[in-house]
Amino acid sequence: MKVNGPLQKISKQYLKVEIHDHDSNWKGIEELRKEFKSHQVQTAFEKWAKSNRFSGITSPLYSFLLVADNYLKDAGAASVEDSTSYQETNEDVGLDELCTALCLIGEESFTGRHRAALADLRKTATDKEIKDAYTEFISNCDDFAMKTAVKRFAEGGGKDFINVALERARLIKEEQALQEKLALDFQKKRAEERAAILSETDEIILPEG
Repeated sequence: MKVNGPLQKISKQYLKVEIHDHDSNWKGIEELRKEFKSHQVQTAFEKWAKSNRFSGITSPLYSFLLVADNYLKDAGAASVEDSTSYQETNEDVGLDELCTALCLIGEESFTGRHRAALADLRKTATDKEIKDAYTEFISNCDDFAMKTAVKRFAEGGGKDFINVALERARLIKEEQALQEKLALDFQKKRAEERAAILSETDEIILPEG
């Protein structure tokens, strides 16, 4: 799971510097990703970017790599078994992909406890439901509201929006089922009426001429 997209968003947000895809320092970021989990690298980069937002950074990846160990030392290296390189579990990868997708939707990162909240939310909702809910959640947010959108979504807003969406979908499904039943009942009634008319017609005895 690459972290290019989220790091580019973080750099734009806090440092006002665009990181290009061809930046040679991505190799160093990839090495960190092999040693640590993707979300740990992202969290460390965001923490570093926030603390250096007024430092006039012009090469974010290069500058971060110089001090990355200081920001990742508390994260702890990813566990390694049998001296093989660390491989993220499917659940970790799925959560990373969801966080990346939400970051691209709202240009705000889900890290730390907010990322953990998403992990809990995934136990009762699909990634698509979460992405759809987040898209709707921020649809009417102005720049000021977006500053707390991640926090509000992670701390209950997301669950509420998903519950509302699911309830809405349930009601729509019930309404469709009702309309289909009414249509079938109407067709059945019309068929019965036609059959009755035909039956009555068959019983009519025409007078002899």
